[in-house]
Amino acid sequence: MSILLTVHMLATVIWVGGMFFSWMILRPASAVLEGPDRLALWSDVLSRFFKWVWVVVIAITVSGYWLVYGYYGGMENVRLYVHLMSATAWLMIAVFLFAYFLPYRRFQVAVAEGDSAMACRHMTGIRRLVLTNLVLGLFTTVTATAGPFLPY
Repeated sequence: MSILLTVHMLATVIWVGGMFFSWMILRPASAVLEGPDRLALWSDVLSRFFKWVWVVVIAITVSGYWLVYGYYGGMENVRLYVHLMSATAWLMIAVFLFAYFLPYRRFQVAVAEGDSAMACRHMTGIRRLVLTNLVLGLFTTVTATAGPFLPY
């Protein structure tokens, strides 16, 4: 159980921490760059980050359900906070998949074609989705931390 829980937590820290860094540190710092340079930076950053998100999404899902079914015997045997974590995890995965397959892909095409205006438009959509997932990820982290101490 300790290895599964460690994998689960490390994967979560990588994903949520990456979104926090992206939103709170890199986004404002990159504002000093000119448009094409800023878009090139974000193209490279997102390419690298999204590769890791694919890995951590798989790690979080597999380790989480392995813990639930292997250790607790199924969802019917876990408390409310675990159901909340599961629900927000699936919501975060859906937001990521949407971001990856729609605005991110379109962003990459726009950057490759040198269409800065379109790339900026798609980048705005990606930023909003990252913020959505950051809020969901922080909520899930609080749920995971406080949940065991709640009476329900």
